[in-house]
Amino acid sequence: MFKSKSNNSILAYINTVISIISDIFVKILSFLGTIAFATIVLVGFTQIIFRYVLRSPLIWPEELIVFLFIWITALGIPILAYKESFLKVDEHIEKLADNKKMYYLIKLLVVTSLLVISVLVFNTSIKFFQRQLLFGQVWGAALGIKSAYYSFSLVISFGLATFIFVGKIIKYICLIKGDIQLKEG
Repeated sequence: MFKSKSNNSILAYINTVISIISDIFVKILSFLGTIAFATIVLVGFTQIIFRYVLRSPLIWPEELIVFLFIWITALGIPILAYKESFLKVDEHIEKLADNKKMYYLIKLLVVTSLLVISVLVFNTSIKFFQRQLLFGQVWGAALGIKSAYYSFSLVISFGLATFIFVGKIIKYICLIKGDIQLKEG
């Protein structure tokens, strides 16, 4: 990903630490997403067998599938932040930026604006989660999953996305200062 040019920069060290932690988070989230998706396929297939072959549909699969889809979607947010997959403005930025520092500065501004949004959503999702815990509402009768467990996915995803965006901001500051360089290839 990158290599440090000088060992004296504390930002370069923080960048390395956050990058390592982010790598671990993304691997865990990818694994959990894969397990959740496999569970959705298995439960969906089971429901098809019970409904169309045995003529006795189950009542719980739809709730579990919706719950897992919500979590898969939420867990994808920090993965997208890590890969900068929703920052596909590179072609336009490259046209504007004649030099690397300008390119990194523009990327820094984009990631900073995404950090602000992520912090706002994270803060709001914490308040929403707390209210749902207080009221103890259950969403769906079959499994009895509390509504708070659905909204907790936003707390986790935007909390991790915020952490990752902070790391990206530090990375772009280091790139602008010349403390680190991206590895080629």
